[in-house]
Amino acid sequence: DLMGYITNLNELSLLICEQYMPDVKLAVDITLGNGLDVQKFLPYIQEKLIAIDIQQQAIDVSKERLQKVLSKEEYNKIEFVTDNHVNIDRHVDRVDFVFGNLGYLPNSDHKIMTKSNTTLICLHKALKLLNPNGLLSIISYLGQDRGQEHRSLCAFFESLDSKQYKVIHINPLNQDEMAPTLFLCQKLYDEPSQERGVF
Repeated sequence: DLMGYITNLNELSLLICEQYMPDVKLAVDITLGNGLDVQKFLPYIQEKLIAIDIQQQAIDVSKERLQKVLSKEEYNKIEFVTDNHVNIDRHVDRVDFVFGNLGYLPNSDHKIMTKSNTTLICLHKALKLLNPNGLLSIISYLGQDRGQEHRSLCAFFESLDSKQYKVIHINPLNQDEMAPTLFLCQKLYDEPSQERGVF
């Protein structure tokens, strides 16, 4: 149990969200997986959490598990979507918080995993959809696909305008190479074209 360890990246992400975004109405999980992240963040979401996964298996397993551990009121805040996360903009217009845990679904076909090309498109769209002061939280794995997705994420976040976005990368140093790392990106304001309603 990693509760209490500073290397528990979901706990760190949640603490930062609670500190900097006390009013999260709508959130999107771009990689539902087994639903553990949804369960952790759901009490923090006031109105709705859209949970996306490309695998129907992940949706079905998560629904069954979450129905057992959540109250009916909590469970009804979740909208499950079977789709590629690259289509995030089909399911939400604006959002306060977007989070994802990249890689593959535990105990499933490891050939089905997130890939840098679609992940980057998803994140680019997610940043446009974020409300000012909104947060993007992404857990990535250096040991996956020879580090290709992780390196592309580093380059993506490093390229963002530092006046519009603030980014930190939390990388546990004395763990093995498969240990996850956390990217947190806070959006400060919309681009002028977005303020005029043009996307």
